[in-house]
Amino acid sequence: MPLPKMKRLASLVEEAEHIALISHINPDGDAAGSLLGLYQALSDLGKKVTPVLLDGVPRAFLFLTGSDKVTSRLPNLEETDLCILLDANDVSRSGLGDDLRAFGKAGKLGCIDHHPKGDIYQYAQATTHDESASSTSEMVYTFLKDIGARFTPSVSTALLTGIYTDTGGFQFSNTSNKTLEITAELMRRGARLQRIVREIANSKSIASLKLLGYALERMKVVLHGQGVISALTNEDIQETKANSDDISGIIGNLNTVPGVAFSMLLSEMQPGVIRGSLRAVDGRGVNVGRLAKLLGGGGHPKASGFALPSSLVTTEKGWKVVAPEEKTR
Repeated sequence: MPLPKMKRLASLVEEAEHIALISHINPDGDAAGSLLGLYQALSDLGKKVTPVLLDGVPRAFLFLTGSDKVTSRLPNLEETDLCILLDANDVSRSGLGDDLRAFGKAGKLGCIDHHPKGDIYQYAQATTHDESASSTSEMVYTFLKDIGARFTPSVSTALLTGIYTDTGGFQFSNTSNKTLEITAELMRRGARLQRIVREIANSKSIASLKLLGYALERMKVVLHGQGVISALTNEDIQETKANSDDISGIIGNLNTVPGVAFSMLLSEMQPGVIRGSLRAVDGRGVNVGRLAKLLGGGGHPKASGFALPSSLVTTEKGWKVVAPEEKTR
């Protein structure tokens, strides 16, 4: 009888000598925390581990051990025994979809994720999936405990970073009894909660503050007050010399408008490609993951994202999205 997929993943990890870890584009705290926590723990078990984030580690999480080891390229398929996708339900969310499909065809792809099931489950040979988990970091904690890994203070801090950010500082409804029990255990193991809070709160750059001003000025209320949408053009980003880190926290500010159920921020970091970030206000019954999926992206009900081949332009009435064919007219 074949092993259940979760046990299969543990078996593949045990057998592998070289493991690649990857998470989604525009990584958040859970992507960075789960990846770096797993990276450290597997390295401690004697594995050769390559951590991969196409967009790099966001500034707010550079304090996590192993951040300086993260690369933007997957190692060669022939030289890698296993690749694990973290915190993403579709291979395209990694930004390296073709590479992950190749790992899947070679029987070398695993996944740990808490989002609704996406196409990763068509390709991966071994998965651990739990939509009731607060975060992928919470799931990595359970996985590492099952395989007998060591929870050092730095591993524990990385995992607690993912839990803290994906629960909105323990304010969201995904904060369960189990989440708090795991948090307490990680703190007993040396996780530095105060450091996490301080680093996240103090990571604002001048560029991010300027972009926040632009986003608030251009904010539009839609659907009779149910949602807010704003945009940052490529010109804004070039003018402020901003990077993806500077944009990442702005969506949370939009979500604080009283009475709204969701927010959307469109940004054109790369000319001709609009990235959208979506956030739902807890308890308002909006599933932004469905909208992101319709637009070719992914995520979960509370937070999701997508990318479209379009541009943002400013007009006398504000801003608008321009499709590629419109720009050529």
